[in-house]
Amino acid sequence: MDVELADLEAVVALAEALHFGRAANRLHVSQPALSKRIRKLEDRIGGPLLVRASRPAAVKRRLPGVPRTRGAATP
Repeated sequence: MDVELADLEAVVALAEALHFGRAANRLHVSQPALSKRIRKLEDRIGGPLLVRASRPAAVKRRLPGVPRTRGAATP
């Protein structure tokens, strides 16, 4: 699985902004381009990174394929 720095920057921007439009502005890309990048990353890792609701976006607490560590909070 190849993850690019831009993919991680997109996830971080979205996690901080909790809004696709604001995160896209911060990254100087269009909202559809950001959404597409996130969707492709989710396809590569095999599961969703976000809980998609009307608003705001929410980052999942536990990433697919990442083992739970001792003492971790429950999702």
